[in-house]
Amino acid sequence: MTNRNLIKYIKKYGMDHIKFLMIQEYLNSKKTDKNLINKTTLLRKFYNRFIKKSNDSKTIFNIENLKDLEKNFENVLTFKEKRFQGAVYTPDYIIDNILLKSFDYTKLNKDSTFLDPACGSGAFLINMIKILMKKKFKFDFIVKRMIYGFDINEDAIFNTKILIELYSLEIKRPISSDFFNIYKLDFINNEIDFILKKIGAKKNFDYICSNPPYIKLQNINLNTRQGLRKKYSYFFKGSFSTSLCFIIQSLNVLSLNGTMGFITQNNFFSSFAAENLRKKIQINNQIKLIIDFADYKIFKKVNAYTALLFFGNNKNDFFDYKKITKNIESNLKNKNYSTIKFNTLNYKKWRLSTPKHLKNIYKIENNFNRLNNIFDIRVGIATLKDKVFFVNNNLKKNLNAKEFQIEKEITKKLIKINEFKSSQELKKNSLRVIFPYYKKNNNYLPFKESHLTKKFPKTFNYLINQKKELSRRGKGKLGVKYFYEWGRVQSMEAPGPKLLIGTFSKGPNFLLDGTNSLFCNGYSLRVKKDSLFNHPKIEILQKILNSIVMYYYAKNTSFQISGKFECYQKNFIEKFGIPDLNKEQIDKIKKLNSNALDKYLCKIYSLSYKELKSYITQH
Repeated sequence: MTNRNLIKYIKKYGMDHIKFLMIQEYLNSKKTDKNLINKTTLLRKFYNRFIKKSNDSKTIFNIENLKDLEKNFENVLTFKEKRFQGAVYTPDYIIDNILLKSFDYTKLNKDSTFLDPACGSGAFLINMIKILMKKKFKFDFIVKRMIYGFDINEDAIFNTKILIELYSLEIKRPISSDFFNIYKLDFINNEIDFILKKIGAKKNFDYICSNPPYIKLQNINLNTRQGLRKKYSYFFKGSFSTSLCFIIQSLNVLSLNGTMGFITQNNFFSSFAAENLRKKIQINNQIKLIIDFADYKIFKKVNAYTALLFFGNNKNDFFDYKKITKNIESNLKNKNYSTIKFNTLNYKKWRLSTPKHLKNIYKIENNFNRLNNIFDIRVGIATLKDKVFFVNNNLKKNLNAKEFQIEKEITKKLIKINEFKSSQELKKNSLRVIFPYYKKNNNYLPFKESHLTKKFPKTFNYLINQKKELSRRGKGKLGVKYFYEWGRVQSMEAPGPKLLIGTFSKGPNFLLDGTNSLFCNGYSLRVKKDSLFNHPKIEILQKILNSIVMYYYAKNTSFQISGKFECYQKNFIEKFGIPDLNKEQIDKIKKLNSNALDKYLCKIYSLSYKELKSYITQH
């Protein structure tokens, strides 16, 4: 069913009635004995509430099994609710892998307890019930003694309870949700002692598995945000999110020999926000297994790159690691892991790879001159409203049937890096940017309005027309003196020659720009004055940076997004090593290209060309 049709039905019937129609479809598809419903509690009350009101018996949701029903329960969440609650449907094969791999690290027994601290519609709990039943545990014992679920959302609690009741009918073991350990509870905001006392638990949990909601704290109400900031003050930095809170809190309520398995965003390995949490986990050796999906999207409709992380409180010197980027379901079954020692990690950013590749990265970074010692690396301009400030060579802007002419003298040449594939193409660049600034004592200051009206009246007329649009930047809190200032003051000079690289690139593509054009959507590398005579010409440096060595380095140290694009931000490339070259080597690099150049550079770096080529092909 399309979202439009779903909204139509919700308006017609109301949310609860829609859920009943879904349940009714499921019961009909399973030919459920309606007498069994009387042995449940929540389902019985819900069924009796709507059965006489419901005259629409036709199939509209195509629900044939419990999984279909669970998906439809998820779908009735609006986009806004999904965004602010962090709700997203987790594929079954991911849930089962998290649950089953947890047993590899913690032995299961009759006293074991399992928790999903953000249970949503109960997918983890239901799958765990099924797994435990296959391991010969009785259904009643599992739901009464072994599994626990928390969620802050009342609808989620309802969904979970009623789905488990429905599953009990499916296996002919009807049970009342009164016996379930499913609680409406704010897991990350409460203290552990309070939580355990509320649910009557006498010990910490042996298994904690979940897809914790990823919600940026700026999307949470102020009081809750301030409470989380206070509770997690040591960890609180950067773009902090609720998923980090769930990891921290879950470790506190995990038993000594227990295992915690989460699917979460793989920027956990490198983000500034997770830095102090990485530090704590690294000091305490609290990782058991990491499976990184790199640029593969597990959640097809969500722009998130994820990994499976398994934590524990029983210390080891190393943890298991694997990267999977294709054939995910089949490769997850393979337990051919590498091991990474905790003492080889730097909590500022975790470099995760096999020992062989980590050794190569160490060699690249430490046996040569680092990039940031040779180049000044700068980020591009940031207007925070490019469509207003960017103009082409014709210097015309057509807006709302009006045509504005922009004076050329108030513009500068601008390169939008990601629009060019080669240095040669840069010569065709026709983009310019409105530059309402003047230089004074090596600082750039915005023109006064009186100056603009006198010297650049056409541009000022245009900017006045765009004042409302510009005022929306930074949610109206940009804090500039004049409405036409750029969003940030950075890279207002970009003298050439310089190399340009996009923030994301499918392989290294450093472009050589010999002009003084400003740039955006990436970074510039300009040879430092004190390095001009110690290193070869920038054209030679460009060849090295566009080689297989940089490609391999970025694959190992950066992060990827869909389409095999690596991130080339400053903090991912600044440690790359540039070798000292003699005249013979420089002359040879100048003559060689393509594979011949890559093979020659691998020799200089003492790396195996075949090894690098194989790694790039696989990842």
